[in-house]
Amino acid sequence: MIRQGHIDQAEAILVIWFAIGAKVVLNLPAAVTAHALTAGWMVVLGGGLLSLAAFLPGVLLMRRFPGLPYARAGDEAAGLVPGKIAGVVTAAFLILLSSLTLRQSAEAFVTTLLPTTPVVVIILVFALTIGYSAYAGIEALGRLVVFFVPWVVAILGLVLLGEVEMVDLRHLFPLWGRGPTAVVADMATSTSLYSEMLLLPILYPYLRRRRQAVRVGVWAILLSTVLLSVVQVVIVGAFDVSNTDRLVFPLISLARFISFGRLFSRVEALVILVWIFAAAIQATALLWAVATNLAECLRLPDHRPLITPLAAVIAAAATVPVGMREAAAIDFEYVHRWGAIVAFGLPLALWLLAVLRGKRGPGASDQADESGASAQTGEGGVGKEAR
Repeated sequence: MIRQGHIDQAEAILVIWFAIGAKVVLNLPAAVTAHALTAGWMVVLGGGLLSLAAFLPGVLLMRRFPGLPYARAGDEAAGLVPGKIAGVVTAAFLILLSSLTLRQSAEAFVTTLLPTTPVVVIILVFALTIGYSAYAGIEALGRLVVFFVPWVVAILGLVLLGEVEMVDLRHLFPLWGRGPTAVVADMATSTSLYSEMLLLPILYPYLRRRRQAVRVGVWAILLSTVLLSVVQVVIVGAFDVSNTDRLVFPLISLARFISFGRLFSRVEALVILVWIFAAAIQATALLWAVATNLAECLRLPDHRPLITPLAAVIAAAATVPVGMREAAAIDFEYVHRWGAIVAFGLPLALWLLAVLRGKRGPGASDQADESGASAQTGEGGVGKEAR
């Protein structure tokens, strides 16, 4: 395992929560509304509840191979060649997820703050920023998230509670949108909205107490589900379906209507400021995950040499969509509708192969590891390589 420190349960929960939840500021609420109409909040809620079971095979896979990272656990579970294919597919998926997030974040920044700045410039600045942050490692990212989360919660609360008077719950009817059958079908595909849960098996070796991995996943999904569902209700309740699906960034548009007296009437500036940091944390977590997983797949001793080329690849891929609408369409129609195949289906397939082939690491147990980092600490509490 690559040496880069460990993180606590709360830090891991918040890292994954940021990775999933930061998208509420982007086009996701509008895309969900355009597809599910008034039932968007139920679709998001149902997808989150289904994800509570979908992420478990990834944890069970890691428990069968204690001390091994996700990429190498795949090698042991499926065999060397299929394991490497799984590692490459995981890396490609994370790169796609990162590039689409980066493009939409840059577009939001240009649209709201710097309309005359070329989007390529913003993409490059973002890529440099997240590259530096990912280079610092997961331990530094975990501590940064803990510091930053109170500000995010405060600003989001200010926006959502400040629009209570605008929310008309009659806009949420008809309750079932396109019908109960369509809602149930959409719930199944909406597990892909939580595709960033793929971070958990990659994070697993770096948890100080690995027995808490299931708790980390449950709390990350519950917090994300609450956030996505509440934002969906507030936005549709405030704008109605016909207006919401025409907005590019509904949450930012919502913030423009908030006013607390004459001296505090531009809340969207605070939303944008906080969102910039949240988007940077989200992109950093994804870049760290792809660099770490790919380094382990290639059996490299360090993930940091991959940060620069991967950041360059992600930045280049972010420029491929013609505009914001195309990037958002690709993101929702493909990644956030079918991403569960890689995020949840691939760990499930690897775990089943490991069970059917009777593969498990030395000292493996289907019960949670008791020690985590303490079982293999080296100098300064950094885990030794399990090679």
